[in-house]
Amino acid sequence: MIVSCTTLTYPSSIIASPSFSSYLSLMVYRPITHGPAVYISEICFSRVGPCSMPALRQLLISLKEGKGPCQLPTCIIADGILCFAIDVAQEFEIPTLSFRTYSAHCLWTYFHLSKLIEEGEIPFQDENFDKPISCIPGLENVLRRRDLPGICRFENADDPVLQFFVKETSALTRASGLILNTVNEIEAPMITRLGSFFNKIYAIEEIMASANKLARLARDSIKEDGSSFINLEKLIQDIKSMTS
Repeated sequence: MIVSCTTLTYPSSIIASPSFSSYLSLMVYRPITHGPAVYISEICFSRVGPCSMPALRQLLISLKEGKGPCQLPTCIIADGILCFAIDVAQEFEIPTLSFRTYSAHCLWTYFHLSKLIEEGEIPFQDENFDKPISCIPGLENVLRRRDLPGICRFENADDPVLQFFVKETSALTRASGLILNTVNEIEAPMITRLGSFFNKIYAIEEIMASANKLARLARDSIKEDGSSFINLEKLIQDIKSMTS
């Protein structure tokens, strides 16, 4: 089962298949009252966890009690800055994969945000953005100030957005595995370094290779007699054989 944060619709022929995985939409919203001007990111970061965590927990409780359209998910893929999903999944003994949309080098830098603060590298003391950064292992004097994530340009080390990323990055390590938007051939050494935090790391190229194979299977299932519905069961069995 896949829990989605958007409303998805599918052809009735696919939904009718008993083997088709269920999709659920989890929409969480809290009105924002007018008040002093604040960063929109501060609003999002301060509210998404308190709003979404109870909603996700209630959804899983309903599925566990058989009140939903399907069974409990066998795995949850969570955005890497929404680690509340890891906590909820652990309550139900469901493995979680965290998905970060940036590179291995960038994530390694995020893991050293606290180190940057401790060493006085951030907040910046002046406007020399070409000053080398020397306290990140493996990237000593490779990065300059201008190469650091934008959140490093906040003027206060206690800024809630900066501290949010420090906390969420640390929480990532509680996930069962990590999915990164990278390619092994380009970032293999840094992916190896991240292995000190994660038992399993998947590069997006591996997933895309599987997706391409799935696409070929889908085309072949339609070619047989021109009906995707008739051959849907065959496609599902082919997909299951890939993951067995």
